[in-house]
Order: sequence, then C-alpha cells, then structure tokens
Amino acid sequence: MNIPIWMDRGAYICCGSRVDVGDTVTWMVHANSDRAPSLTHASAGIQVLNHDITEIIGPCWVPPSVTHQHFFVIDAGVFHVGVMIASGASSPGSTVAWRGRLWYWDHAEMEIPPLVGQVRAMYWHPTTIVKEWTYPRAPGKKPGRHRIIDFEETGIPIASTEDPTAITTGGAFSFVIEV
Repeated sequence: MNIPIWMDRGAYICCGSRVDVGDTVTWMVHANSDRAPSLTHASAGIQVLNHDITEIIGPCWVPPSVTHQHFFVIDAGVFHVGVMIASGASSPGSTVAWRGRLWYWDHAEMEIPPLVGQVRAMYWHPTTIVKEWTYPRAPGKKPGRHRIIDFEETGIPIASTEDPTAITTGGAFSFVIEV
C-alpha cells in the first residue's frame, strides 16, 4: 500500500535527515486537525482517498507521557497515527475515523510506534501558513507548536530532500511511502 506522507521544510531543517527515493524510512506520523475524529464501528484500516488525503480508522489510545486531552493515537493496524486536535477531547478505547493529511513527526517522547516503509516518490510543494497554534507539554518543557499550511497541490518531482529547489525555498515535501 502506498501512503502519502508530508514533511514541512521547517521540520526537515530541525529534525529530519536526508531522504532519497528508494530509501527505507522509519518515521512517526501525525495529523493536525481543527476537528475531532468521528466515532465509528468500521474495521481498522487505512484508505488513500486521493493523492494526499488519507482516511485512518482504528482504536484510539493516549500515550502515558501525554498530559493533555488534545493528543491521542489511532491504531490503524498497518501503522499508528498521532492526532493533535485544536479543540475537543480524545475518546480512548473507542474506534474512530479521521481524514486528512499525514505528516512526518520527530517527537520520540510521544511513544508512537513508527511507520516503516520505502520511499517510492518525492515531491516539493511551495507553501504558505494558514493557521498556527501552540499546545502545552509536560512541566518544564516549552509549549509545542503546530501549523496548518496551504501549498501548491501539484508538486515538483525531486529525487532527494537535498534537491536545490527544496533547500532554498519555503515549502513542504510529499512522499509516497510503500508500507
């Protein structure tokens, strides 16, 4: 199955390492959302609805290290997705459905089992920030920051995150990851 995963250029500069088409990656994956996922009785699974929107269905759980109700994990069977919602609460133990873009995430303290797969294709998308917010972390840690960005739908095919187009302009990478 091919899964579209996005990576903001800022996340790459901060926490990423070079990725080339053909590489095997081990990444935590998350999704930002203005809305809570819906409760469902459907079976766990993943479905790519178009080139960048994915539907994730599975039981919801909260990692032990999480201290607020706006973060939870969906176990979709093939891999786990951390979800940060702007408002509402998670429903641990319930089966939920969520639709949206999946993003690379490098926050080992959240204890999310990673996605492991091979990069089949990579694209560069110029972007603009639409919405940005912070969320609380454990005492003594700086608040986290999340963004919702808008980007050009049609990406420029590239072979590496070190492509000169990508490292000199603001934007986001999209990857097709075979899991």
